[in-house]
Amino acid sequence: SKHTSKHDKKHTLLSIIILLIFTFLRPNTLSAQADARACHANHVHEQHIAEYPHLKLDKETFEKELRQYMQAGHLQTRGANITIPVVVHIVHSNETENVSDAQVRSQIEVLNKDFNKANSEVASTPSVFADVVADCGIYFQLATRDPQGKPTTGIVRYGTTKTVWAVGDDIKVPSKGGFAPWAASKYLNIYVANLASKSLGFSSFPGAPDNVDGVVISYKAFGSMGTAVSPYNLGRTAVHEVGHWLGMYHIWGDADCGNDQVEDTPVHKKQNGGCPAYPLINNCTGGRTIEMTMNFMDYVYDNCMYLFTNGQKTRMWATMEKRRSGLFTSDGAQAAIGRICTLKTIEVKNIDAKTAFVQWEANAGVAKYIVEYRENGQGIWKIKETQMPYIQLDTLKNNMTYEARVKTDCMSTAYSNSVKFTTAKEQNNLTAAVKKEILVAAPNPVQTVTQLLIGGDQTKPFTLTIYDANGFQKMTESYKADTPSVFLDFSSYPQGMYFVVMVKNGSRVVKKIVH
Repeated sequence: SKHTSKHDKKHTLLSIIILLIFTFLRPNTLSAQADARACHANHVHEQHIAEYPHLKLDKETFEKELRQYMQAGHLQTRGANITIPVVVHIVHSNETENVSDAQVRSQIEVLNKDFNKANSEVASTPSVFADVVADCGIYFQLATRDPQGKPTTGIVRYGTTKTVWAVGDDIKVPSKGGFAPWAASKYLNIYVANLASKSLGFSSFPGAPDNVDGVVISYKAFGSMGTAVSPYNLGRTAVHEVGHWLGMYHIWGDADCGNDQVEDTPVHKKQNGGCPAYPLINNCTGGRTIEMTMNFMDYVYDNCMYLFTNGQKTRMWATMEKRRSGLFTSDGAQAAIGRICTLKTIEVKNIDAKTAFVQWEANAGVAKYIVEYRENGQGIWKIKETQMPYIQLDTLKNNMTYEARVKTDCMSTAYSNSVKFTTAKEQNNLTAAVKKEILVAAPNPVQTVTQLLIGGDQTKPFTLTIYDANGFQKMTESYKADTPSVFLDFSSYPQGMYFVVMVKNGSRVVKKIVH
C-alpha cells in the first residue's frame, strides 16, 4: 500500500534480515559442508594410541625410519611393481548393504587405475603439477588363497543384526560383534558396511596391531556402481583410505598449513571439499602457493581427485619395505591348490561393430584366466589374459562372426567350448542421424542399456561422462580413437534425466538421456 508507515517498512526489513540470518546459520542447510567427505583415519589412530600408548613413540620412529631409508636410496634396487592381495569383507544387515561381486570388482579396477596413472581424469592435470604425477607400480588383486591356503574369490560375506557400525575397530573384533581380518602381513583387508557419523571410511595406519589392521568403507562410497552414491561413487574413498594404509597423511597435514611429510606436494591451508576452481591459492609459505586439490589425499569429490605424486609413491614403497614387507612374499594372490579348474558357461554381450564383452563366473582360487578368440574357424587364436572373470575384446572387424573360449590357469585344463558372436555392421539405420548429430542414443528413453553412437572425427580418442540432473557425476570413462559406439548401462541408476558429455579433440558435446 502507498500508505504503509515507515515503522511497518522498518519492521518488514528487519524481519527479512533475521530470516536471512537464520537461513544461513541454521544447521542442515543444503551447503557444500553437508556433502563434505568425512575420513576418520586420524580419529581411529588416536584411539589406537590411547589403547596402545607405545604407538605414539612408534609414529616418531616410523617417520625417522622412512627418512633414513629413502635418503639411502634403497628403493632404487626394488623391482618395478607389486601386487597386493585384497580380501573384501562385506558386513551386511540387509540385502542393500550386501554389495554385489561386480561392485567389488569395480573397486579393484578403480584402485588399479588410480594407483597407476591410468584413469581418464589424469589427462586434466594442470601443467604446474604434470611432472610429479606418479605411476606407483602398485596393483591390487582379489585374494585367491585364504590364510590356510584354500581357494577363495577374495570376497567374504557376513550377515549381522547390527545395523550401524561406529567409527573404530568394532567391525574387526569378534568379541564386539565384528569379524577378524585375515593375516595383516599378507593381505589388505577392506571392510564394507553401513557406517555411523556420515563417515565415508577410515583406515588403520602402519604399525597398528594386526588384529585391527585394515580399511573400512561405507557401502554408499564403495566401488563405482550399485550402492555407491554421488558425489562419492567413483571408488575414490577406498583409494584415499588405502593411501593411509600405505603410510600417507592428509595433504594438509591435519593442521593449518600442516606438513604431510612429502616433498613434492604443495602446502595446503586446510582440507578442500567439493570441486574447487583452479587455481586455489594460499599464502602458507609467505608467497602464492597453488594447492594440489586434485590429490587423492585431499577431501574433494570423487570426480575431482585423480593423482598421487612421485614423493607419495616413494613414501608408500618405503612404508611397505619397513612396515608391510610381508606383502612382497605373500602367496595370497597365487593360484591355489585345489582350485576349481573347469569354467561354467561363458557369454558374450554388449557387442558392437568393433568390441565385445566376454564374461563368465569366477572360480575360487584361480589367479588368471586365458582368453582366446579368432574369426570363426579361421586363423591363429589371439590370446589375452585377465585376473577378472571378464574381458573386453577390442579392434574387432565389423559384420564378422568370431569365436571365443576361456580357460583357467590350471595347466591340464582344456578351454571351454567356443562361443560364437557376430559384430554389428558399420552401417545401420542410425547412420544418417549420426551424420546430423554427433551423439545419438538408442533407445532414448532407456530402460536398462542404451547404445550411444559416436559421430565426428573418428581419429581422435574421447571421454564420456554421465551427470545426473543435479550435476553429480555418475560415471566417466576414456575411449580409444575409432570407437564407433558405446553401450551405457543405466540399470543401477534411479529413474530421471541424465546428461552424457563427450569431450573429443577439445570440443564438448552434451546428450540428454531419459531413464
